[in-house]
Amino acid sequence: MTDQTPPAFAGRRKLLTVQPDVQRLAERLRAQLVAHDPSGMRAVIEDQHPADLADAMLFLSDQEDLAVFHALDAGEAAEVLDEVDATTEASLVLATPPDRLAAPLNLLPADEGADVLGPLPPDETAHVLTLLEPATASAIQTLLAYPPDTAGGMMSLGFVAVTDTATQAQTLERFRAQADADASVYVYVVDTQGGFQGAVTLRGLLAAEPATPVRQLLDADIVSVPPETDREQVASIVARYDLLALPVVASDASRRLLGVITADDVIDVLQAEHANVVARMAGSDAAELEKKSPSQVARLRLPWIMATMFIELLAGVVIHIFDATLTSVILLASFMPIISAISGNTGLQSAAIIIRGLSAGLVQLSR
Repeated sequence: MTDQTPPAFAGRRKLLTVQPDVQRLAERLRAQLVAHDPSGMRAVIEDQHPADLADAMLFLSDQEDLAVFHALDAGEAAEVLDEVDATTEASLVLATPPDRLAAPLNLLPADEGADVLGPLPPDETAHVLTLLEPATASAIQTLLAYPPDTAGGMMSLGFVAVTDTATQAQTLERFRAQADADASVYVYVVDTQGGFQGAVTLRGLLAAEPATPVRQLLDADIVSVPPETDREQVASIVARYDLLALPVVASDASRRLLGVITADDVIDVLQAEHANVVARMAGSDAAELEKKSPSQVARLRLPWIMATMFIELLAGVVIHIFDATLTSVILLASFMPIISAISGNTGLQSAAIIIRGLSAGLVQLSR
């Protein structure tokens, strides 16, 4: 099985700083944009790690994000696209011409490239694919066939696989040839038709003799998922079995190895799902603080605020019914703020417990 993962990003990696002041970086970028100073912009960009640039873009407008993105070379643009949040990524992709988008896409892994092209309309996606290298375009097209919130949409095609007739020496040679593969802790074993047989750990492979057939080393009891598995279920399986990588296997009789989901992809899913659950429980939206305008935020929160106000009005009616009692025993009024505080605290604690249970898969909405 051939690997269709494009080569690693071009260009040197910048030094990662500890807790960078990304807001100050955003101001520096904005100053260069206002001054229309391309050389000054390049001087700022070249000193920064792509993750810092991606975070700084949160403090810039869409137009400023696009200007900074266009100041990057292909390798830098690929790394920034890999680091920015989904909202900024969609904004950049929709506003970038296809020919300019093709260069960084050729440097991204296929699964990241598929995520980048996700926001584009089908006709524009097809146009961009025609501008890519054939292997990259084929790999991205394969991944785009699956919904993004499924195992097929999450998986990577950068894995090492050998047939069950290979020896330890041949397997190691295959591993060396694909040193940039994502799931490099495992070598996957398939039959001559690509059917999934199991996996061999790198430790087990190195401990074996060169002439040992790989079929004698493989672990056939490997957890796998079909491509249509929901991404939340994928995250739950990886967490439950402490997996570093999860193979995606065709659900038909061929059991063909389609791809591999790595732990870093699962972490991204867990973070996104946790943010969405917390935001929904608060009557908000995970992307609220990123790109939404004040009017959009107001429309999003207003129904929940109105519902809360209605409930508080009912509480006021109940208090009014007992006006005579409160007048005769004024000491009872002193207990009202205590009851309100305790009930609010209990509600916050209950919400936190339920949110934690939902994110960990311990609580189901149906229950």
